[in-house]
Amino acid sequence: MLLSRLNNRLGRACVLALALAALAAPAPAAETAKAKSPVPAKTAVLLVTFGSSHAGALDQVRLIEPEVRAAHPGVEVAWAYTSAKVRQIMAQRGEKLDSPQEALAKLQARGFTRIVVQSLHVIPGAEFHDLVQEAQAFAHHGKGTRVVIGWPLLSDTNDLQALARIMLRAAAPGRQPDQALVWVGHGTHHPAGVAYPALAHALSQVDQRAYLGTVEGYPSFDDVLGQLKASGVKAIKLMPLLTVLGEHSKQDIAGDDADSWKSRLSAAGFTVTTDLTPVAGYSGARDLWLGHLAKAMRELQAEKSGQAKKAHATK
Repeated sequence: MLLSRLNNRLGRACVLALALAALAAPAPAAETAKAKSPVPAKTAVLLVTFGSSHAGALDQVRLIEPEVRAAHPGVEVAWAYTSAKVRQIMAQRGEKLDSPQEALAKLQARGFTRIVVQSLHVIPGAEFHDLVQEAQAFAHHGKGTRVVIGWPLLSDTNDLQALARIMLRAAAPGRQPDQALVWVGHGTHHPAGVAYPALAHALSQVDQRAYLGTVEGYPSFDDVLGQLKASGVKAIKLMPLLTVLGEHSKQDIAGDDADSWKSRLSAAGFTVTTDLTPVAGYSGARDLWLGHLAKAMRELQAEKSGQAKKAHATK
């Protein structure tokens, strides 16, 4: 059914690419055997993001924490960061950020036996796959602990279409009538990078002057530049498709150096304004993550009988 919907909306090329990405997905996180002695299950949510060392960069992604607490009263909420570089920089500044493994170990030591690991990444790329493998390894060795993964922002075509609408609504305030909208994501060479051209297509289906490129990957700057020139637009609103407001937004996208997207578009003759609100600053995007978390929570709380079954990244 998923491939049928994709065939109708994205074309056969995207269908094939998404199918390959799905086949490349790692094995889901494993559930360990239940504890022999029945004890009240303690539930926690581990929110996992890439992280950033820039001051204030995490402010908007952290807006999701009170929303998680409101949606799931009484559940413990913890944080982890997948970027080793970010953790190292922050440690040098005297601030300890936990890796997913460290955060899981701390929760287990405090007696939490049911844990949802909710990814706050944009696509199910390399960072997410590494996270799944770490959670799988932890669950395998963590006696009596059950772990379920919540998917990142884009996990299926419904997410693509919903996020396209969310992005366009977020860009509407202050948009001039003649402005094109250009978002720039991180990009990846991981098979899940097919989500970027798929999202670009979903955006263009709603607004023909909405474009999406990536810093590293496809669509590239040159791809987007060619589309903009062909469209005849002269003014651009430039925005990041990134979870947090960090280095890529401030330098690669909106920086003053000659190789930034803003500088290169300006040099090509476009009038460029920027809006550096990260994706986590879109309330609708946080709602998508919260929806994935709700599904994972239902899976976590479902009654299991007989021998332990494998937990999985719920969609």
